[in-house]
Amino acid sequence: MLISIVGGGGSYPPPGYGGPSALIDTGGEVLVLDCGEDCLTGLAVSGYHPCDVEAVYVSHVHIDHWAGLPSLVTAKAAESCPRLRVVAEEDVLVDLKPLLLRVTAASLEPSIVPVVDYSLDGFRLRTFRTEHPVPTYGLTIAEGGVKLVTYTSDSGFTGALKSEARGARVLIAEATLPSSLEGIAAGSGHMTVSDFLSLAEESGAEHAIAVHLSPGSLSELRERLARGDAPHGVLVGSRGLQLRL
Repeated sequence: MLISIVGGGGSYPPPGYGGPSALIDTGGEVLVLDCGEDCLTGLAVSGYHPCDVEAVYVSHVHIDHWAGLPSLVTAKAAESCPRLRVVAEEDVLVDLKPLLLRVTAASLEPSIVPVVDYSLDGFRLRTFRTEHPVPTYGLTIAEGGVKLVTYTSDSGFTGALKSEARGARVLIAEATLPSSLEGIAAGSGHMTVSDFLSLAEESGAEHAIAVHLSPGSLSELRERLARGDAPHGVLVGSRGLQLRL
C-alpha cells in the first residue's frame, strides 16, 4: 500500500499545500480521501493521472473537503476515464448530492456510493464519527485485524478519537490551529498542534502525518519538530509526501 499526501492544507492552506486530500494506492485500486482545493495539481505532484483515481471518500459536506471534485470529474471525462465514484456515509450524502448536482454538468455526474456498498480491494473499511459541527466521519483501513491507516478528517480532540487512533500504523490527522488558539479549536470541532502531537504519541503510530494545516499551525509544527518537541515518526503533510506499507 502506498500513501500519498495530495493536499496538506485546510480551508486556509499554506502556500503550495492545497486543500485536504490523501491518497491510498493498494496496487489494485486508488482511493482518494477527501478532495480539496487544487486536488488535480496534488495528484500530478504525487505521480497520478485523473484516470488512476477510481473513487473519492468524502468525510463531510464542508466545501474545503470536496472543492476539487468538479475539476476531477471534468478531467476524467476529458480523458475518457471511467466515471468517478463518490463514497460517503448516508447522512453526508444527503447534503452532498444536491451540492454536486449544482456544480457538475449532468452528463458528468459521478456515481454516488454509500460506504456500506463500497469495497477497497479486499481491505476492511470502518468509518467513525468525529466531533465536528456537521456529520463528519474519519476512516480506518485495516487488513487481518491490523489498522494500517487511520484518517481523522476534521475532529475535536476526544477520547473516542484517541481510542480509534490507537494501534494504527499510519495516522493522518488534522492540526488546524496553533496551540495558542485552543479555545477556538475546541469550540469549532478542530485540533491544535498540541492536540495532534498528543494524539500521535498516544496512538503509537509508526508515522503520524499532520494535515489540514493553516499557516500558523504549520509554522508552530515546524518549530517544534526542529527543537525535538514532537514524538518520533511525526511528519508534516507536505504535498507529495509518500509512505509505503
